[in-house]
Amino acid sequence: MLSVEELHNAILYSTVRVRSGNGGGSGTVIYSRPNVAGKVETFAITNHHVISSLIDIREEWDPYLKRNVKIEVRKAAMVDMFRYSRMSYKIGEEQVEADVVAWHKEQDVALVKFRDDERPYPHVAALSPPDESKNLHIFTPIYCVGCALLHAPYPTAGQISSVTDEIDNFSYQMTSAAITFGNSGGRYFWLRQANG
Repeated sequence: MLSVEELHNAILYSTVRVRSGNGGGSGTVIYSRPNVAGKVETFAITNHHVISSLIDIREEWDPYLKRNVKIEVRKAAMVDMFRYSRMSYKIGEEQVEADVVAWHKEQDVALVKFRDDERPYPHVAALSPPDESKNLHIFTPIYCVGCALLHAPYPTAGQISSVTDEIDNFSYQMTSAAITFGNSGGRYFWLRQANG
């Protein structure tokens, strides 16, 4: 079992708040490293419906093709990162603009890239390899972390309740952890140490 400090580092600190216009939700930092040119690239995953108001697909006249073509215009999201003292006590927020770099409406997923290319984000969530999903079973302990009602990130505990749900040809799991508005884009964390 992980200690309280390890849980903070492994799951709480990688959760960010993603704002899009008047709404928002949660996100999880999944990558932050310098590229070959030395510029830091930081990515957070969120839900498509959290950032959908930032995407505008419209038709415009293309003078070269001499016909209307569909174009996509994306606005920047705002990502709030949180600072803590004494491990759990929120003492402030820092905000950075982020570009929507990929999205899939049907799977309700989106990827945003921070515009800060100088400082790596110190807390990155660990991703499980795809083949490890077969180790998820009903009763597997999990934590959900998100910015419910646009508060600072907070966790709820639960367990995997179902592993065989399929909606529109996509596989889903259900959990018993409590979630509410604003958790969208947050993640559930499966701690392998909890399974032995």
